[in-house]
Amino acid sequence: MSDPDELVRKICDAVNARDPDRLAELTHPDFRFESVIAGSEGRDYRGREGLQQFFDDIAETFKAFAITVEGCEMRNSETLLVSLTMRAKGRSSGVPIVQPVWQVWTYEDGSPWRNQAFLRRDEAIRALDSEK
Repeated sequence: MSDPDELVRKICDAVNARDPDRLAELTHPDFRFESVIAGSEGRDYRGREGLQQFFDDIAETFKAFAITVEGCEMRNSETLLVSLTMRAKGRSSGVPIVQPVWQVWTYEDGSPWRNQAFLRRDEAIRALDSEK
């Protein structure tokens, strides 16, 4: 696995640039993103097509959207805990949102394969503990 901190920043840069092709290059071909919003609807984003759908959903929901990496913690050789801050502005309401988010990244074949997002750190830690 390459330097996880550097890879996390590259992936976040691709998200902020709305670049699904770059994001697909940086992740496993079968990448699965379990976002907080999509998860509440019982769905997730999978593969290159899922990444494009994620960006389409962001564009539909938010006028502005950006994530900032706050920290990365390698939990073992295959999992990483990432803390982010999401800043957004609702498309219809114009209401600004500043939301901390924690993600559990699981690696396969040296690339991020699964990303689970949580609104609370303790939820992310429980998910990490359940994968042991």
